[in-house]
Amino acid sequence: MRASRRIVAVLATAVAVGSRPTSAQNTPVSLSLSRPDWISGDGFSLLSNIRVLSSGMVLVIDGQELEVQLLDASGKTVRQVGRKGSGPSEYTMPTALIALPNDSTFLVDRDARRYLIIDPRGQITKTEPFPTALGAAADVMVGADAKGRLLLGVKTVTDLGEASPEQPIGRWTRGANNFETVATFTAERPDAYPVTLPIPGAKDFAFRSRQVFAAVNDWATGSSGRIAIIHAAPYRVDWVELNGTTTAGTAVPVNRIPVTELDRKQFEPKGPPYVRHYAEVKSPFVDAAVLVDNRDNVWVPRSEAAEFKNRRWDVFSPTGKLRGTVLVPNGRMLMAVTEKHVYVRYTDSDGLQWLERYAR
Repeated sequence: MRASRRIVAVLATAVAVGSRPTSAQNTPVSLSLSRPDWISGDGFSLLSNIRVLSSGMVLVIDGQELEVQLLDASGKTVRQVGRKGSGPSEYTMPTALIALPNDSTFLVDRDARRYLIIDPRGQITKTEPFPTALGAAADVMVGADAKGRLLLGVKTVTDLGEASPEQPIGRWTRGANNFETVATFTAERPDAYPVTLPIPGAKDFAFRSRQVFAAVNDWATGSSGRIAIIHAAPYRVDWVELNGTTTAGTAVPVNRIPVTELDRKQFEPKGPPYVRHYAEVKSPFVDAAVLVDNRDNVWVPRSEAAEFKNRRWDVFSPTGKLRGTVLVPNGRMLMAVTEKHVYVRYTDSDGLQWLERYAR
């Protein structure tokens, strides 16, 4: 449910903890969240993905309302982009907004197995189905390179039907029937466990899930098309270059953060008893939340104890060296980092989410 703008409490300040510079290009980073340039005019039920246009306007996906909204350069809602449905310029499950050349945007409509192209004015200009040969890889579009080729994750399975630890990363050119493999990603996901969730008025829903908070690897890409592999053990960022070679990053020491009863209670508010399986120690970082900025710096959110007040975000250089760490207050999550601004999702006490923009 969306709501109109309201007064938000005074923000905490994110303090920069910069490392010593290793080169002129690799200077320390800093970030202050003491005062936003603007707060979105409307709140969102689930602010799941954004795309910042060169004009300063922002495309936003509300993953619960299943809507794409266009905000102007001051954060005010201009209009909904397209609408829910199965026809042209409509979508059923919008999941990702990916930057393409010439300030256009690639919108993934996951459940409809298709994509839409949005022009710089926020108008949908094309609706196309994904090639059948892409299969489930079309669900995991992560980014696009400078030529507009899409980078995607490819889930493969073993003969026993389990996810294979070695997963290809593909590059797909629109119009092609299939993708080319450009890298291999070692997922190293822990064993999955059977989980049964009670569903009111229906039979219990059973599925297999990995341990909560368990260490996994992740990957991300920026507009350059280079691929950042974020490793959990040892914790580091490697880069896969455009020619396929790998630049190994520098390992960063981490403290072991145990999973506590408070962690389990926050994840399952109705427990105990708990229905999920939990790791003993948290992964060094939060997966599926890594950002790559326009200069190929990688912003990685660190795992914290359940009672944390500020989350650390490590910033790695285009060569995989730790540039520094910034602190972001609890209740806020970085959504995009550009040369001049950082965009932050803020969740208020009612669970409503707002988009904030801060100057860097």
